Amino acid sequence: MPGYTNLTFEPRLCSGTAYENRPPNSVINTAISPTNASQSIYVPVNLLSTTPQSAYLVLYFYQNSIVDGPPENQNGTRNMDIYIDGVMRRNVKLEGFRSGEVVTLYPVLVQGMVNVTISPANGAVLPPLLNGMEVFYATELAEETSGGFKTLFSFIEVVVCQLFVSLLLGVL
Repeated sequence: MPGYTNLTFEPRLCSGTAYENRPPNSVINTAISPTNASQSIYVPVNLLSTTPQSAYLVLYFYQNSIVDGPPENQNGTRNMDIYIDGVMRRNVKLEGFRSGEVVTLYPVLVQGMVNVTISPANGAVLPPLLNGMEVFYATELAEETSGGFKTLFSFIEVVVCQLFVSLLLGVL
């Protein structure tokens, strides 16, 4: 992804780790990270709907080594805050080697463009990272029948930022 450092970890399976949603290893073994520990990751998500609705966000964080910090921080903690449209929603800490977390945020009220920001928490010495992200939301559509009546149905749209991140990293 332009403007970020592309991280690649040693290929390892995450078997035995109880992740809520287990992403593919190609996602776990790659991540984006700012070049400086004081910088944030910004991921804008453009939703098709302009009406407010609830969304379900899943963010994947994993490292099996610390490849982007100075040698003295190789056993440090990566401490990150997740913001949705400027509101702090969760703190994530990855401590040392082979640490990861799947963060699920629901409900998140969204409309049009959603801005996801992953920032270093106070005192962080390692930059934030992001392996992948999924955004789910439901949209109602009206369909006119032959009798002139409109029927409503819902469907779920999935914005898979994991694919976006993977494509930019050249994984797929």
